[in-house]
Amino acid sequence: MRHLVAGLRGLGLLGKWHVPAKSSLFRARQRLGFEPLQVLFAATAKPMANESTEVPPLCERC
Repeated sequence: MRHLVAGLRGLGLLGKWHVPAKSSLFRARQRLGFEPLQVLFAATAKPMANESTEVPPLCERC
């Protein structure tokens, strides 16, 4: 989390907000369950390739 917001802090965009402790994030995830992440994934996940995307072989001998 610290790495994600480091750039924002450098730009002065965080104000007095501080990164929560790992244990606080863990407890929050436990309280909320999997549903919020499932909704976020469904709303934002997009394919990274299509039918015309070239895929390299899995190994050199293939």
